[in-house]
Amino acid sequence: MNEVLTELLKIKGKSSVGIAGCLCTTVLSETLKKSVDKPIAGAGPLYSLTLRLNLDQLDPHSPRLELLRQQSQEEADFFNPDNVSAILRFIKKQYVYEHVVLATWDHGSGYAIFTTPDPVKKAPNGQPIPGKKAVVMHPDHHAPVHRLFDREALLKHAGKLRGKAHLKEFVDMLDENLQWLSPPRGLTMDHLRQAIKDSFGHVEVIFMRNCFMQMFDTGFALREVTDYLVACESLMYFAAYDYDIFLNVLEANADTITSAEVASAAILGFTKCRVEASIRSDTALFGNQLSYYDALDKCINRMTEELIRYAQGNKNALLRCRRTLTDIVRADYKASGFQLVDALLWFKKAASLMAGSKKYWDALQEFLVYHQQMVGDRQFVGKLLGGGGYRESGFSLYFPTYQRNIEKYRSFYELYYALKTPFRSEFTRYSCWDEFIGYLFLDLTPDSLV
Repeated sequence: MNEVLTELLKIKGKSSVGIAGCLCTTVLSETLKKSVDKPIAGAGPLYSLTLRLNLDQLDPHSPRLELLRQQSQEEADFFNPDNVSAILRFIKKQYVYEHVVLATWDHGSGYAIFTTPDPVKKAPNGQPIPGKKAVVMHPDHHAPVHRLFDREALLKHAGKLRGKAHLKEFVDMLDENLQWLSPPRGLTMDHLRQAIKDSFGHVEVIFMRNCFMQMFDTGFALREVTDYLVACESLMYFAAYDYDIFLNVLEANADTITSAEVASAAILGFTKCRVEASIRSDTALFGNQLSYYDALDKCINRMTEELIRYAQGNKNALLRCRRTLTDIVRADYKASGFQLVDALLWFKKAASLMAGSKKYWDALQEFLVYHQQMVGDRQFVGKLLGGGGYRESGFSLYFPTYQRNIEKYRSFYELYYALKTPFRSEFTRYSCWDEFIGYLFLDLTPDSLV
């Protein structure tokens, strides 16, 4: 965070650009304290500040950050979309503007951003030790039946589930329409979409500097509130970005720049950043045009329906094909609870099994055209991710490798895909991809086979 702040403070003289944002932190660095025009109140443990970067301030000894507002502890909860909406509405009132780019920066988990701030660890001298983790990691607990959210199965195994040994208490929770399910740790994309609707209404570009957020589910949820989503299909390295390069392009072309060019400039800020070669080789960044997502969703549905038909008697062949692809996340975090594969790579691989399905091949050819138009030239794929079982190409899909991945407590399936979860992603509500996953691993009969 401090490295990013230091870089932003170097930016000056962008007369057509305004920069404001909210910083939520457990540590007030010396850089932050010296750069703010007013004292920061409170004693922690959480500080939430709405700040404006004064681009006209050229005096290196004068504060360049204007403290517009300090949120209370209750308002600092970014998991609450009402709090995010309130912050965005407040920032909106500070400017007369023509276009908006919304940028997020923190942890990412495919369909949610942000997480509870890392606890402050201190060295023997009392100085805070910065955290280094880049991915939200969930507890690795098992509850082998909760995945189905089936009342009879849950009652049968109530004693094993989340330590609820008393049957009556467990039944009472079931009768509360599954409110016992703890929500995702973070701001989900449904909630981000609502926060944008309640504030700016629409933003031209969303630039997510969060890991693994170039999932199809994410772009599908945001397609009505933004034109372009710039995000990593891979890991995102916190310091690997040059904002000055990005903003110089915006400034130089302020009167004529298009949303597509803004998305391209955001990718340029990474590719031209002076960064270790290993970081660049391990990153896949795309600026996707979300107007293609409805058409892509229809193609995905048509191919998935054919995969479901093929799965009758051929599940093992599909599972073997799946295991030729490497989990995008697992490359760096072998214990991770995410199981993501590149969508284009999967549908091409699966095509080898679908030689007898004209419907599949027709949908695949249509998908390839839309996919190419959706990504365009707004992309960067590092050498480590450009081949083999990875080959990131634009967006990923949730696709577990083994049944045990689904059964893990707070798995991606439990949170966003299970039929009765209150947190189902918009993609799973529209698509039959979740039916394919449920049929392949859990023998849940899809609607198309009823």
